[in-house]
Amino acid sequence: MSVLSCPNCGTPHEPANPGIALIACDSCGSTLYREGDLLRQGVEARLAEPRSSLAVGKEGSVQGRAMTVVGRAGFSWGGGRWDEWYVVDRTGREAWLVEDGRRYTLETPIDPPAGLAGVRNVGDQVLVDGVPFEVREIGHATCEGAQGQLPRPVQPESVYAFLDLDELQGGRRLLVERDPDGEIEAFLGTVLDPTAVDFGVADTPSGPATQAHAVRCPQCGAPTEVPTQRDPVVTLACGYCDAVFEPDGEVGTLLGRRGETPPYLLEIGDTGSLQGVDWEVVGRMLHVEPDGWRTAEFLLHNPTAGYAWLEESNGHCVLLERATRTPSLRQIQALTPGGRARIDGVSYRMVEVGTSELQHVDGALPWRARFGDESMYVDLIHPPLVASVSVGEGEAEFFTGVWLPGHDVAAAFDRSDRYHGARGIHPAQPNPVSGWLGVAGVAVVAAVINCGLGGMTTDGALVHQGTFSVSEAAALGGDARHQAEDVLSDPFPLGVGPGSRIELRTNVDNSWVWTAVELIDGDGDGLDAEPQGLFSEEVGYYHGVEDGESWSEGSTRKDLWFRTPEPGTYRLRLAAESDRPTQVGYRVYDGAKPTTGFWLVAALGALVAGILGAWFVSIEGSRISDDEDD
Repeated sequence: MSVLSCPNCGTPHEPANPGIALIACDSCGSTLYREGDLLRQGVEARLAEPRSSLAVGKEGSVQGRAMTVVGRAGFSWGGGRWDEWYVVDRTGREAWLVEDGRRYTLETPIDPPAGLAGVRNVGDQVLVDGVPFEVREIGHATCEGAQGQLPRPVQPESVYAFLDLDELQGGRRLLVERDPDGEIEAFLGTVLDPTAVDFGVADTPSGPATQAHAVRCPQCGAPTEVPTQRDPVVTLACGYCDAVFEPDGEVGTLLGRRGETPPYLLEIGDTGSLQGVDWEVVGRMLHVEPDGWRTAEFLLHNPTAGYAWLEESNGHCVLLERATRTPSLRQIQALTPGGRARIDGVSYRMVEVGTSELQHVDGALPWRARFGDESMYVDLIHPPLVASVSVGEGEAEFFTGVWLPGHDVAAAFDRSDRYHGARGIHPAQPNPVSGWLGVAGVAVVAAVINCGLGGMTTDGALVHQGTFSVSEAAALGGDARHQAEDVLSDPFPLGVGPGSRIELRTNVDNSWVWTAVELIDGDGDGLDAEPQGLFSEEVGYYHGVEDGESWSEGSTRKDLWFRTPEPGTYRLRLAAESDRPTQVGYRVYDGAKPTTGFWLVAALGALVAGILGAWFVSIEGSRISDDEDD
């Protein structure tokens, strides 16, 4: 392949392959467009040094596939910036590795899908081979420049309209760009785990504490250090006054004034370890809802892991990262409290929807933050997991994460002196009663077993039965009553155990009968023998009609339980008193098993389970009520 010379400085360049359409001259910085065997000079536009380990000319691997970086194009917009790396493997296969923060997507060009003309807003959908993709970002980006060689003639300093779409419940991404000439290009790819991209160690320092350069504050003129992070800083807070500005050039562009700093839990520059990753606080924001609810948001950075978001409100913390597999925005917006949606393979329950306003910014952010910016949010939970959807102007973001105890976060960043405890129950906080649900389960099982044992009780063996009458009139206490002289039963055996039962049956009808029963030795003089057991019971049964309603109470029978005495022969001595002539029948059962103990244990088990269950439900309900009250 022929060597082409830069028309500006004469530096020779050999195209990497026949498809190369743009060459960025390393010597003079000119953008050169290939036209056959000639190079046409474009504008001079140099890209800033990359913040990751990727660099033009570098060799590495993507998902274990060896690749070489041939070129790079950089784009920026209000929401941040991204790099498009042109890579080629050893077989000559080409691809684009798009780097957006620590989000990598390996993409290949495709024909622009039909339906793009109707896309106007975040949440609109288009089909790619019948699969729905949804717009998550829409806007205009500026091409910052190019490096190396590219198969497409990007135009530095020109504005490109773009759409960033995600596959619904899938891991693919669709990027659509329209250049200043109206040409549309589309790129389809798969979102990668950052660990799948390996190009060794970065050639330039990438620690967030490393000073890259200083920019003068547009308000007070003081120099403010711009830290080097994964993405270039777009929003920077002055360290000498309350100005917040965009560090573009020697003097920044004022974005607003942050006013008095609220009492944040963490400070810019604090370091700590969460979920096994070492983080540094590089930015912080305060979001306020119409009802006054305040949420502090901390931007965390790690040179390898990239960014994470830590939210703190009322002493509760949530650590969030971007989600990959998400439902449609329409589905999320249609949810009502209690509705469910699947995000990153987990079913979450929606607990709240609302709006918030950005009222304070501090530190360095890789996106443009403006005071007063409003966004809608939807919060979902699968305790202790959290999902959050944020919808702002031209952008919708899905996050997943985990609830963390505030005191643990404060201790991790050595800020325990600032932590004053948590208020209320966070929607994603694990229910403290959950650990006791096993006890409730045991209680339920015990109740069921005892109910079963109670159901298996026996009446025992009938060993004796008889009848006597209450018929002789007497005036007792001024009332006309009927009574029976002592009645002595025939002897009967007892001793099978463990319990015995005497069953009294009467013919009372709107009346009562009182019966005294004594258990005596069956071998002696029955009427004078010492009782070994004494029982006294009243049996009454009443019924009628009142106001057209039938009613009844009481019963015509009664059971008398007692522990079986020593094996032997026994008798019953009985006496009775009633308000009218009555027949009383009695039966004696040996070896009967009373159910009272079983039912008491069952009732106790059910009570324990009920208390724990009610406590659990009460806490679950407070997740929403506390949130709404505050």
